[in-house]
Amino acid sequence: MHPLKNRAVIISEKGILLFPQAIVSSLAKNVNKSFHGEICQGFAAAAGKDPISAPARLRRKNPFPGIFDGMAFWAYEGRANLLCTIARTENCEAAMLQPSHFPGVMKDDAVLPDAARVRFLVLDVDGVCTDGKLYVMENGHSIKCFHAHDGLGIKTALRSGLGIGVITGRDDPCVHARMAQLGVTEYHPGHEAKLQTILDIMRRNGLEKQDLAYLGDDWIDLDPMRMAGMPMAVANARAQVKQEARYVTSARGGEGAVREAIELILYARKDGKNPAELWTATPGPSAL
Repeated sequence: MHPLKNRAVIISEKGILLFPQAIVSSLAKNVNKSFHGEICQGFAAAAGKDPISAPARLRRKNPFPGIFDGMAFWAYEGRANLLCTIARTENCEAAMLQPSHFPGVMKDDAVLPDAARVRFLVLDVDGVCTDGKLYVMENGHSIKCFHAHDGLGIKTALRSGLGIGVITGRDDPCVHARMAQLGVTEYHPGHEAKLQTILDIMRRNGLEKQDLAYLGDDWIDLDPMRMAGMPMAVANARAQVKQEARYVTSARGGEGAVREAIELILYARKDGKNPAELWTATPGPSAL
């Protein structure tokens, strides 16, 4: 028998949560909607009526005390159609499900709530902010390519109160120029050994481990990753770096990985704010 046969699941930012079918049927009745779906290859495929999107009253009071406490209660606290979907699991493939906003790999159930505590994100440059390639000129300086999506993400982070720092093993004028354009003041070039630098950043900014995220790609990033409560790696990072990361982006370094990490942290705050609204003059959706 399939391990999920005749069970019900609630798909949330926490992953996949299993409950007896009767409880979920009661929940469906409680919110006066019904939805049947099928879980295939890690995604919820709608096959019926509207998905259950948690009304405000369910956010205020847990209708199933003792059952939907803690982790489970997050399951129907999500926003319409993205985080709160109830499905039957007959003939399904077991899979770990995540919000469709973030197709990267979350290593544990606490990634999103822990990301919500992050106040400062530190980045590597080569292979994270760039694709890792170095175009070396005759004078020894390198030319590098930065992604505009990452740049706007960094500006958005700073506007949203999320601190940004950069530690890189190289010292290239083009990176100085780019960080100055973006308003990054915690920029530290020429540090292949990054442990002391990350500790200095934490001290200056009054950060504890849980306040810090780090996005890296190579072995020299392991020390700062181990100092961070939210270590992250880009999709094409070295194997050990991805192994020690709690979140691995779907984007490769230099191709939007920084933006993905920033949006994950801003989304996790659940403060009801849409970071896109920082850049618009007309009103839009209230949340991501």
